[in-house]
Amino acid sequence: MFEQLGNQLIELINQVGYIGLFIASFLENLIPPIPSEVIMPLGGYLASIGKLHIIGVILVCAIGSTLWNLPYYFLGRYFSHHKLRKFVEKYGKYVRYKPEYLDDLFHVFKKNDKKIVFLGRFLPGARWLIGLPAGSAQMDFSQFLFYTFAGTMIRSTFLVLLGYYLGQNREAIVVYLKKYDHYMLYALAIGIVLFIARRIRKNRKK
Repeated sequence: MFEQLGNQLIELINQVGYIGLFIASFLENLIPPIPSEVIMPLGGYLASIGKLHIIGVILVCAIGSTLWNLPYYFLGRYFSHHKLRKFVEKYGKYVRYKPEYLDDLFHVFKKNDKKIVFLGRFLPGARWLIGLPAGSAQMDFSQFLFYTFAGTMIRSTFLVLLGYYLGQNREAIVVYLKKYDHYMLYALAIGIVLFIARRIRKNRKK
């Protein structure tokens, strides 16, 4: 079902250009079988053959991908630190998770929210999740929007340009980017875990 929908969205880009590109960029955060590694290079390829304009493709991809993060941000605002702490106080004991652990994580996020939101846009498989902790930690909305868009813009530019110059070999591009995403996922996940552990240890020493 999802794979068929993904193919239909890719065909939509071919047929209606920017509108299809926007819809696909918006939904790529929701539906895994339509990864941005396919959508954005395809937009770049269509720009290379004159169907679309390269600047328009980059902007539409960046805006579409950014907007999908907003519902997660506001969902996070609803599930605030206070509500999550009450939940952990009630149920955390069953999995040996203390409320203090949650407090430490929120403290780390609040001190480094801009970096985490910006770099999170390059984290495969978790880009759409960044809005949840940002909203829950009450990160300023304008800053969340700015750093989300900035990170998305850089990633969109890279993928669109890749399709623009190498679009005829887009199957090879997808294979390469999947490998890149796996390596980036491992590296960033390890880096984030080490960073948070170091910050928590420093806070406890203080």
